[in-house]
Amino acid sequence: MRILLTLAAGTILMGLGSCATMSQEQCLMGDWVGQGRADGVAGYGAGRLSDHAEACARHGVTPDANAYYRGHEQGVRQYCVPGRAFRVAVSGGGYANGFCPADLEQDFLYAYADGRLIWDAMQRADTLRARADESRARAAEYEQDIRDAEYRLANEEDLTQEQRRTIRDRINRLRRDRDTANDQANALSYDITDADREVSRLRSRFTPVYGNW
Repeated sequence: MRILLTLAAGTILMGLGSCATMSQEQCLMGDWVGQGRADGVAGYGAGRLSDHAEACARHGVTPDANAYYRGHEQGVRQYCVPGRAFRVAVSGGGYANGFCPADLEQDFLYAYADGRLIWDAMQRADTLRARADESRARAAEYEQDIRDAEYRLANEEDLTQEQRRTIRDRINRLRRDRDTANDQANALSYDITDADREVSRLRSRFTPVYGNW
C-alpha cells in the first residue's frame, strides 16, 4: 500500500521549524529521553531536535542527541498504532511514509486508509452543504432584486412605458434565476442526505474497531 499525503498541522511534522520549542526550564532540566519520547508521541520527526538545539542554545544548553533519539524511538512506537492512525486521518491529518518503523507501518497505513474513508465522506457532505448554501443565498439575492424592481413599478409614477417594460422583463429573468437557484439547492439536498448516510454507515462500521472519535 502506498500513501503519499501532504503534512498537516497536529500530525506528522517532520523537522518543522519553530521558535522556542523548549522553555528555559525544560532546557536546563535536560530530560532528553523524555523530550524525545514526547515528540515521538506527538508525531514529530527526529529532526525536531535541531529546533530544540536552537531554543536551548539561548540558555547555554546543548542537547544530548543520543538520549533524545532513544526517547524519540520509544515515542514513535507509541504513536504508530492503528487507533492513532485512524484518528489522524479522520481529522484530516497527513502521514509521511517511513515515519513509522517497518514492523508497525503496514497496520498503521491500513488504519489510516480506514480513517480517510470517513474524512473523504465528511468532506463530500460539507462541500455539498456549501454548494446548497450558495444556491440559497443566490436565490435570496434574486428575491430581493425582484422586490426592489416591483417596488419601482408600484411607486415610481414617472416611469415611461419602455422603462416599465424593461423592468418587467428584468423581473421575469430574476424569477427564472431565483427558481433555478432554488431547484439547485433542492437537488443538492438529496445528495447531502446520501452523503450523510454514507458518513453514518462508515461510523457504524468503524466505531466497533477504533472506538468513538
